[in-house]
Amino acid sequence: KNTGLAMDYLKLSADRGFVTARYIYGKLLYTGEYSEKDVATALHYLESVADKNSYAAYLAGKIRWKEEDFKNPQRAVALFELASKENSFALYQLGRIYLYGLGVDQDYHKAMEYLHEAVDKGNQYAEQLVHSVEEGRNQMLAMSAIRLFRYLSMLFRNDLESDKNKGGGTDRMARRKTNEKKQAQGIRM
Repeated sequence: KNTGLAMDYLKLSADRGFVTARYIYGKLLYTGEYSEKDVATALHYLESVADKNSYAAYLAGKIRWKEEDFKNPQRAVALFELASKENSFALYQLGRIYLYGLGVDQDYHKAMEYLHEAVDKGNQYAEQLVHSVEEGRNQMLAMSAIRLFRYLSMLFRNDLESDKNKGGGTDRMARRKTNEKKQAQGIRM
């Protein structure tokens, strides 16, 4: 097992323009699995074939999204969009980005389109997120209804209390009629 020689041959293939070799070489440089980790060079190889290899586009997008020294959210989104044609994880990432407004304007409808497409392609993470969002929206709706009913009940309670303090509205008129009848009968009050 001569990994150094294998990496040399892989680099040679990558430098000759073989798309898959560029992706694999970039990935290995990024992970540092068989050579020293070199994110800048990895990114160079990955981005050079991003339009031809969805896995390269996705990995380059992840690097542009997460790696502090190479962070570029707009470029990451563009790379995820390139990868999204074939890669459900890129669709999932785009869904998350638009759902939470991470580095882009928040867009619920666009997010759900990406997430549903990822679900259609079998992405379980997207499926969980869609379920969570939809469940959360139902819970939010229920909580809003509860808050509305509680607010209305407070309004009614406050209204009744203010009527009592004023003498009771309808009760005041009934009390006055009762008092008039009692006086007419000669009962002292």
